[in-house]
Amino acid sequence: MSTPTPEESPALSLHAFAGSLYHGERADNFFKFLHNFPEPAVAEVLQGLLREIGDAIDTGDTTALERFVQQAQVRAYAPPPGDQRPSQMLQLAEPVPTLQAQLKQPLSASKVALFTTGAVALKEQDPFYPAEWSYDEAVRHARAFVQRDPTLKLIPKDTPNDQLRVDHIAYDRRAAQRDINVIFPLERLRELEAAREIGELAPLAYSFHGLTNVPRLRDVFAPAWANQLAQDHIDAVVLTPG
Repeated sequence: MSTPTPEESPALSLHAFAGSLYHGERADNFFKFLHNFPEPAVAEVLQGLLREIGDAIDTGDTTALERFVQQAQVRAYAPPPGDQRPSQMLQLAEPVPTLQAQLKQPLSASKVALFTTGAVALKEQDPFYPAEWSYDEAVRHARAFVQRDPTLKLIPKDTPNDQLRVDHIAYDRRAAQRDINVIFPLERLRELEAAREIGELAPLAYSFHGLTNVPRLRDVFAPAWANQLAQDHIDAVVLTPG
């Protein structure tokens, strides 16, 4: 009796492989931009990536590799040559309103709050996605997140960095995990308060997962949160995107 062989996965085109990196079976937030390219461009980027990796191994210098990946990301999200419209990734359903609010006093006399869409939370707080999910499972459910109402988490201003975690599933979190200040600069704002560059740092910082139900966020939650900030006598808000 012959031993059955495991069923092989069907072969993928390069375009299908690139698509699977975008919240799919092979989700990878660092390289999900490849799904924006046509197949010939995917092949070109992968070939160039292998070349740069080989050079980096030989030289021990990753500078050119980093620049290559950054330039590929820019190409993926930029509009086609001669097209003045934003790329598909950057198109908005409605124009962004121009904000005319101005501070009534200098920052050195202002109460400042930190507000992020980067899904930062206290380690003791419930995660933004179900606790039984691994991060990879959460990424695969990313498209369902846009149907959920946003959940706001409150973080005391004196929270140490080692008591914070990042739950967001739509950007590469590795830099934030190395230094939370790149997405949630609470420590930097405490330093500005101590140096009297700002008058006062609000006792609470605010965080939600930016991959959420945008119409509900715009029409219901954001106005309610803004009203609460006004009631708390917040003069200025530092906004960081996720």
